[in-house]
Amino acid sequence: MAEKGFKRFLPALIPLIMEVMRRMKRDRIHDKEIEKIDQTQEKLSTLENLMVKMEKKSQSNREQMDKKLTVIKTFLIINTILLLVFLLATTGFFSVNCPW
Repeated sequence: MAEKGFKRFLPALIPLIMEVMRRMKRDRIHDKEIEKIDQTQEKLSTLENLMVKMEKKSQSNREQMDKKLTVIKTFLIINTILLLVFLLATTGFFSVNCPW
């Protein structure tokens, strides 16, 4: 009995199934096109974020290098002054009566 009901609605189900499949295919194609656009935008935003991070990092590195350069210059000046004092002391410039 169920077969007679199914056979009776089969001519109506075939076009319905075809229409559903056509719409699913159309929607799938449309979704793929949207995903392509979204992926492009996502990639662009990712690149922009990476560029901003790199700029921040390079600025931070530049500031660190400037600080280290001032420390190095300071130590070079101190070492130069100490070397001059040592050389002048060994030549006897500072002492009139050098005990050694």
